[in-house]
Amino acid sequence: MLKLEDFKAAKKRVDEVILPTHLIHSDAFSEECGNDVYIKPENLQKTGAFKIRGAYNKIMKLDDEAKKRGLIASSAGNHAQGVAYAAKKLGVKATICMPAHTPLIKVDATKAHGADVVLYGEAYDEAYANYDFATANQEILNYFTNTLSSFYMDFTKDILYIEDANSPRRRQVQTVLYHHAKTMMKLLSTVLVFTAEELHDHFHCDENKAESIFLEPKYELFDIENEEEVLAYFSKFMEVRKDVLKSMEGLRNEKLIKSNMETKVTLSLKDEYKDIANLKDDLKQLFIVAKVELVDDTTLEEYETSYIKVEKFNGVQCPRCWNYFDEDEMNGELCSRCASVAHRVAE
Repeated sequence: MLKLEDFKAAKKRVDEVILPTHLIHSDAFSEECGNDVYIKPENLQKTGAFKIRGAYNKIMKLDDEAKKRGLIASSAGNHAQGVAYAAKKLGVKATICMPAHTPLIKVDATKAHGADVVLYGEAYDEAYANYDFATANQEILNYFTNTLSSFYMDFTKDILYIEDANSPRRRQVQTVLYHHAKTMMKLLSTVLVFTAEELHDHFHCDENKAESIFLEPKYELFDIENEEEVLAYFSKFMEVRKDVLKSMEGLRNEKLIKSNMETKVTLSLKDEYKDIANLKDDLKQLFIVAKVELVDDTTLEEYETSYIKVEKFNGVQCPRCWNYFDEDEMNGELCSRCASVAHRVAE
């Protein structure tokens, strides 16, 4: 975690190359927003943007050996000029990779600051030596948004918050998140250069942690048995989940429930998706609902993967985990799981 002293130290490092820029009150924006809006004209900096600040601070923090090796950056604009200018000021060789369509004025401005410029490709994917970082970056963003955030981290919050600190299930989730952080930090390092380096500074990779994220070995690929079958099964599950989530929209729109956690789902899987029933003990947690009942009933409302009925669950809410249960699943005021964890903590 960065402290105030870190920001003060960074300010001291960049003061020698930064022009003071004062806040300017904008009458137009203030009137439009109904508030006082001020503009900080960082376009007055030597390289035309605030990006000189981060570039100079980072390069200045490099040790002598790293400075001797030089640096490589990829940008089509102000970041390129910021890195080039900072590198020249600090006597470091800089190579900037730019797409072939970069306006000549930006290429010349970067060269004028002493950097070597390599023009390659029609877009960033080719500009990064055919590593396709632009497309890869979008793929990673989609994965973060659609799989990791809206699915995995959504249902595992319950495990991280509620389970015993050293329970195997909780440690499994922590292990998954650890490897995600370690791998994604490396994958994004060519795009979010400074952010990845900051993450690396505060992240325990292993006993042989390198000095820089850019000196770390390549990310690991895990050998997963029956990988294609696992991916196919996961895709089928996500299709069923999509239909279950869609089926609950009506309850929320009619304000019959405040959250999906109050919902009972009656689920009849179509033939192609029958094997999803193997997850029957976990479906409540995976769907983040109160209860899931598997039946064989084609009279329910039909969806792409299954026949579904949803209704408000009339049960008891556990005050510790906030999940809903049948009365016979409660152990006093708490659900059986929370009661067990609380008992172990009290010992």
